[in-house]
Amino acid sequence: MGCYFPQEILDLVIDCIKDDQTTLKTCCLVSKALVQRAQKHLFVKVKLHSFGYPISRWRETFPDPTNSPAHHTQTLSFVGATPIAATDADIILAFRNVANLTVNTRTVSDQNLSFAPLRGAFPAIRSLNLTFGILPDSEIFGLICSFPLLEDLAFMARCVFTDDVWSHPPTSPRLTGCLELYQYPGLWSIAHQLLDLPNGLHFRRIAVSLFFDRDVEATMDLVSGCQSTLESLSITNHFTRPSLTPLIDLSNYPKIQALEFRCSRADIQWVTTILRNVRPENIHQISIGLSYRAFPHLPCQSCSDLDSCLVRCWTSHSLRVKFMHGPVNELEGTRERIALLFPQITRRVVVEVVEYPDIQRDILRSSV
Repeated sequence: MGCYFPQEILDLVIDCIKDDQTTLKTCCLVSKALVQRAQKHLFVKVKLHSFGYPISRWRETFPDPTNSPAHHTQTLSFVGATPIAATDADIILAFRNVANLTVNTRTVSDQNLSFAPLRGAFPAIRSLNLTFGILPDSEIFGLICSFPLLEDLAFMARCVFTDDVWSHPPTSPRLTGCLELYQYPGLWSIAHQLLDLPNGLHFRRIAVSLFFDRDVEATMDLVSGCQSTLESLSITNHFTRPSLTPLIDLSNYPKIQALEFRCSRADIQWVTTILRNVRPENIHQISIGLSYRAFPHLPCQSCSDLDSCLVRCWTSHSLRVKFMHGPVNELEGTRERIALLFPQITRRVVVEVVEYPDIQRDILRSSV
């Protein structure tokens, strides 16, 4: 006599191995009773790559979009030279429950690439990550405005937008989460378009990379546009001489509670000057990332000034301080050196010291 388990028990067993991809794939070959639950975890993240697993392969594997496991997908990525085509609209619509969308067209040289098949295709989208080369404004912001529930937005670009005139729709997304901008040679064009969106900006966290003076101006415009909601600001400084970087005035933003600075050079006086202007009673967390190449050469006076600024914030309330540095095997005695460079703050609070890869290398790797 056969022994049968209730489907609920089988589902619980599959849920216990949801992070083991190999075992889940094996389960799909064992019994039809395991397939549906295993697919729920196997296809929670899908990456369609024009050089690896293109959309055409997906169509061959699941010819009927209505019965494909696409509805299990929560994180979807399009990567490659031609990841999107109008003829694939039926497949794209099957991914109706996607909450996190990544589109990487960085290898594209054709400015006529269209995001039209993606517009409005994912009604549950909360997070959008775009990595691209040259694309018209209408394509970028037309896509953004097609997702009314969009909260988090990330741009990674290596060139400016094209001059493309388009009309903003009457409404725009929520944009209440995190904004990340990394664009060379500058992010002012992105900032200008974002600030022009009909519903305005309501981000709680902004992370930007600075390359030029105009980037600082654009950052201040973005911060000002989110004055009533912004709680956290992260700045990566790529200036050749950070001491000459224009200052960012945060004295009139009482809701900002967390600040993060990543400095690729040894001069941290720029960070100190910014901290002198903030309201110390509002800041609860300060993170400072230092390239391991710059760390051994930090000027003692600059460290002393920063140490005093951190103590000033600490005296107002409890403060969390985090120093991010290069790998320990490339710089021995990091914790001891931090204690010597910042003696006042390390004596007063529990300072978190964490390993952090080289800032420039980390950013470039994340854009691939």
